[in-house]
Amino acid sequence: MSPKRGINPNKGGDKPKKARKVITLETKLAILKKFEEGMRVKDIVSLFDMAATTVVTIRKDR
Repeated sequence: MSPKRGINPNKGGDKPKKARKVITLETKLAILKKFEEGMRVKDIVSLFDMAATTVVTIRKDR
């Protein structure tokens, strides 16, 4: 009987984990200020060069 899961050559410990990017309090406050000014998520994402989910989470957790 063959194994249920095959060996994935792409999965392994060869690559280091992606480092987490720390967002400063000043950056978070600037993002919230842009929301209050009426700026769209898409525009804030391009302005601060971060993922949309990060921007939305900052807004949600204020």
